[in-house]
Amino acid sequence: MKRHWVRKAFKFLLIARVAIGVLSFVVMNLWNWLMPTLFGRSLITYWQAFGLLVLSRILLGGFPGRHGPRPCIGVAE
Repeated sequence: MKRHWVRKAFKFLLIARVAIGVLSFVVMNLWNWLMPTLFGRSLITYWQAFGLLVLSRILLGGFPGRHGPRPCIGVAE
C-alpha cells in the first residue's frame, strides 16, 4: 500500500514539473513574439518567464484554501 502512495506522489510531482516547464516555455515564447513588436519590450529568458507565472499566480490567483470573500469582523449586518 505504501509503495502505491509513493509511486502516485512521484508521478504527480513529475507531471507538475513538466507542466510548469511547458507553461514557462509557452509564456517565454509568447512574450518574445509579441512584446518586442507591439510595445518595444526586450526579450526574456526561461527563468524570467517562470517568474512571471509565479507573480501572476500571486497577484491574480490568490492562495489555496481561501475560497470566496473573507467575512468582515465587527460589521453589523
